[in-house]
Amino acid sequence: MPVSQQEESVVSLIQVDRRIYSFGDYRLDVQDCRLWHGDASIPLPPKTFDILHVLVRNAGQLIDKKTLLQAVWPDTFVEEGNLSVHISALRKTFSRDCPDSEFIETVPRRGYRFTIPVTKTESSNGLPPDVTALKEVPSEPGIPATATFIPVLHEKPVSRLTTRASWGIFVAVLSAFVVIIVVMRVSYSRHHQAGLVHAASDSRPLTSVPGVYSWPTFSPNGNSLAYSWHSDAGQDQAIYMQKVDSDDREKLSDGGKSFSPAWSPRGEEIAYLRATEDPKWLEIEVAKVQRPHTARHLAFINNLKSAFHDVPTLNWSPDGSWLVTTEKEDADESSHLELVSLENGEKQALTHPPALSVDVNAVFSPQGDWIAFVRARGPSSAEIHVMPAHGGPDRVLPFNIHSINGLTWSADGQSLLVASSRALSVGNLWKLSLNGDPPVALSTLPAHTEDPVVSPKGHRLAYIDLLRNGSLWRMSTDGHGKQEQLIASRFIDSAPDYSPDGSEIAFESDRTGASEIWVCKNDGTQCKRLTNIFGPNTSSPRWSPDGKLLAFNSGFHGRSAIFVVNASGGIPLLVTTGAFEAADNLIPNWSRDGQSLYFSSNRTGRFEVWKTKVNGDEERQITQHGGYNGMESADGKSLYYIQDTDKTTIWRIPLNGGEAQPVAGPLGSGMWGYWMVVGEDLYYLQKKMEGTALADVFRVDLKTGSKTKLGQTQFGVNEYDRGLAVSPDERWILYAERDVDRSNIMLTEGWY
Repeated sequence: MPVSQQEESVVSLIQVDRRIYSFGDYRLDVQDCRLWHGDASIPLPPKTFDILHVLVRNAGQLIDKKTLLQAVWPDTFVEEGNLSVHISALRKTFSRDCPDSEFIETVPRRGYRFTIPVTKTESSNGLPPDVTALKEVPSEPGIPATATFIPVLHEKPVSRLTTRASWGIFVAVLSAFVVIIVVMRVSYSRHHQAGLVHAASDSRPLTSVPGVYSWPTFSPNGNSLAYSWHSDAGQDQAIYMQKVDSDDREKLSDGGKSFSPAWSPRGEEIAYLRATEDPKWLEIEVAKVQRPHTARHLAFINNLKSAFHDVPTLNWSPDGSWLVTTEKEDADESSHLELVSLENGEKQALTHPPALSVDVNAVFSPQGDWIAFVRARGPSSAEIHVMPAHGGPDRVLPFNIHSINGLTWSADGQSLLVASSRALSVGNLWKLSLNGDPPVALSTLPAHTEDPVVSPKGHRLAYIDLLRNGSLWRMSTDGHGKQEQLIASRFIDSAPDYSPDGSEIAFESDRTGASEIWVCKNDGTQCKRLTNIFGPNTSSPRWSPDGKLLAFNSGFHGRSAIFVVNASGGIPLLVTTGAFEAADNLIPNWSRDGQSLYFSSNRTGRFEVWKTKVNGDEERQITQHGGYNGMESADGKSLYYIQDTDKTTIWRIPLNGGEAQPVAGPLGSGMWGYWMVVGEDLYYLQKKMEGTALADVFRVDLKTGSKTKLGQTQFGVNEYDRGLAVSPDERWILYAERDVDRSNIMLTEGWY
């Protein structure tokens, strides 16, 4: 389908604001998301830009606070205090160059008015990839357009796009925003402010043994930590204890896979989760600190393994009576919080999340009267909720989030510490007050951080600092297993796909701070960024059969949606609309005729493979008993797919009707994206053993069933991601490897 027709089918539903608004010596360029003063660009945080855009576009009108909040935060409850922070930042921006002019008037108890005359001109830059979608509100007959309030509605084609600013500029902008927030909070003590500024730099590594660390938990006196650890080789994952002033550690659990420890309030016991022989279940065990290697069984809970690697956690109530964890009674249910009695293992449901949601990472407040938790809605969005500890209505904390990698309460119970990619694809630590104040960054440099925890006593903070580096490797299919690193950066490159003529490679990379789609030559050179969405879960690019378009998924309205974009760049166009907007839509693959897209959607309660025309019409469900990563056969008569993202067996079903049959596998947990059908051959990677990410590479002749081993990966693969591509001439295999996957526990002393 030609791009122009796709643009018409999507853009016809909205009107894209391409105007440049001029006032005084300033220009607000909506397409480029930039404020200009003369020839100088003034960077603004996204929400500050949105507020200015609404005010300027409705210059001269009084915009009440409620209307402004709804326009800029349409799907989130936000306190009015957030507006004053952004308005203050705008006034300071204008006062630097025009100290005698009042650009924004405050109408007490009402709202704000932009007072400077504004002229509007159409941009002549065509349709660049940086654009904010705005829905026009038509004016009544006889009423000038300036008298109609025009809100910013984040709809099609992209909810929030950023400029092509350099990484250095972005860090400076984010740092400046944090400084503004800190200055506004004059009530903070100097000690408190110093803690914010120096949190990251004052931390030291606690652990020194190479490997992967997770889920640290303090003892009640704050002098020891328990944590989960396994080696780089993927050996058994176990629970260890270590004093904060020592390099020595003691092993608490033996054999198998143990994780998510929780220290009891009295300090005598540690509860943790253990994998069982049946992958459906996890066992809660409780061990005496003074008697390691012995543990009592408490209860079983359902394993949450999914395409996104959701993992249950444990947290102990301050009175010692309960553990809070995540349970999922049925495969088609949402995952809810559950209280588990320490006395007899009985369970009580605590939350009742909406469909397609997962409640995880629950933590009791220090006084035990509240529980904070994360409600994840697929891979694209998550919210922080707070609720009474023994049930009752919950409330959402205003925090615009891409993903959350752990949270904990401050020692005084007045705020939360959150590891989140709020601004970046890589994690940062944030302080989130319960009174509605804007979040404050505790670390602003790009880093992978997870699982923060604050000691009940001793003023200590611990968190996981991850060192991760993923690159794309190329292997010859001649059977000799020769391989070389082809595309690499300091961050994670994954999800490769060859163009139909084999001359280019599309892939996902977070090398600029957010996951975006990139394109390079087939030798790994001349890499260029194709998208500028700066949103969550922008990944899984796939070339159309004619090589003119790329399909991919990206976050949209809190869910993941399917987009297409011109292979040479341009505006991403939304494909999955209507009912699909209430679900996650992922992993696009083209039909052989290029007219349709297969994708995975959980709109029915679990993931199934769906098919839709590129213009969004004629959507229909293909699989019925679970389906993921659907891929059409070369003759267009069959569909290959993963039925269970945990077992990752490849299935085939006739598209004209018939029974599904297994073809290959299981490939191993997290390997749903490491297979591909090319012509009459099936290529796939299969883990050498569970607990390790090393994999063998195979080719299967789909006609004869003959199987050939082509080699094995040099390092562990980048699990839970699409990671395999085959060149059109089948000479090369391209796959994503996790070159470095290590972590340390960082410890901060003197935490307030």
